[in-house]
Amino acid sequence: CTMEYVPVCGVDGVTYGNACTAGDVEIIYEGECDDIMTCVGTTDPNVMCLAVYDPVCGDDGVTYGNGCEACRAQRTYWIPGECPDPNACTTEYNPVCGLDGVTYGNLCMAGDTEIAYEGECSIYHICTAEEQEPRSCTLEYDPVCGSDGITYGNGCAACLAGVDSWETGMCGGLSCVELIEQGIACTLEYNPVCGSDGQTYSNSCSACYAGIEEYAPGEC
Repeated sequence: CTMEYVPVCGVDGVTYGNACTAGDVEIIYEGECDDIMTCVGTTDPNVMCLAVYDPVCGDDGVTYGNGCEACRAQRTYWIPGECPDPNACTTEYNPVCGLDGVTYGNLCMAGDTEIAYEGECSIYHICTAEEQEPRSCTLEYDPVCGSDGITYGNGCAACLAGVDSWETGMCGGLSCVELIEQGIACTLEYNPVCGSDGQTYSNSCSACYAGIEEYAPGEC
């Protein structure tokens, strides 16, 4: 574990320096443990609780309708609010690079994406043998320049084409022909370009599909 201080509160009521140092202890929420309410002297299982929904998270990681219900369930303490989804990813930054060429904050955030290596995806990427094996690539438009001098829609497509390596960005300028031939789907990213027809397009990809092969960065 690193010494980075990104406190988390464990279900045992202890504040840990980060999710890693918490080990196998279930995390109730991110941040230092505070607002913990004890149930000392109020754990009567027969007590009548008001039917008011003011959720709290018990020390067993279960959400109760209110503090009274948590104490009635023989909990030692509780904190305000619902318990977090145990399957939710933490925000701890421990980057990994997916085979799709995308950097994910941690292994959990990568989901079902296969991991190429630990750490951020570098600007200059060497394709691994695994990345060059037949598989399906997304149509996400995140252009890279292959070692063969051809622009590919994304890192996955470049490696799949058999190139040894690639760099982020398009090769020596913008090639609409290559983009359209690869059937790349345009994103909704707003990075305007001014087309040779005097019209502003939301991004270079949109301009290409509109038949505009020459354009300049920025709005017209």
